[in-house]
This record gives sequence, C-alpha cells and structure tokens, in this order.
Amino acid sequence: MNIIKKSKKQLRKISMADEVSFVEGQAEDAQGIVQLIQKLESETTSIEFDDAISKLSLEQIGENLNLIQQSPLNFLLIAKLGGDADWHCDPNRN
Repeated sequence: MNIIKKSKKQLRKISMADEVSFVEGQAEDAQGIVQLIQKLESETTSIEFDDAISKLSLEQIGENLNLIQQSPLNFLLIAKLGGDADWHCDPNRN
C-alpha cells in the first residue's frame, strides 16, 4: 500500500520500503501533535478526541508528554519518516 505525502515542493509516494523511526514523545513535539490532531479532526469522523485537548496550552501538552515519559507504565511513541531519528525509548526503565 502506498500513501501520498504532501511536501512543500512535491507529492511523494511513501512505500512500505521507506524507513520509519520511533521516538518517545517529548515536550518539543507538542506543536506537531496539536497540528496532527487538528488535521485528523478536520478530515475524518472516524477518530474522536476529547474536547479538553483543544483547551490545553502547548506548555501543558509538553508537560504532559514529559510526565508520560517519566511513568514506568506508560509511554507515547511518535513515528517519524526517515532514518535520522534515533530510538530513545528505554524498555528497561523502572
């Protein structure tokens, strides 16, 4: 299955052969996460988000991302297209 990704310069097909890296969500990812949620909300009715999310500031979302990563039971991974992202998740953390 190919997905078309819209870039600034051109449309590019993303294939199953493209490298995807996973990183733990950090405070600096808050803006990108908000943009993704807004895009999903405008494009589909298949995914629903709590209305309270839109009332949070970027700082609050960033703080929550950091708290999630400090938890021994929870984590949030972000998929990034391309091989330049490092895997930062420590599966042995307590």
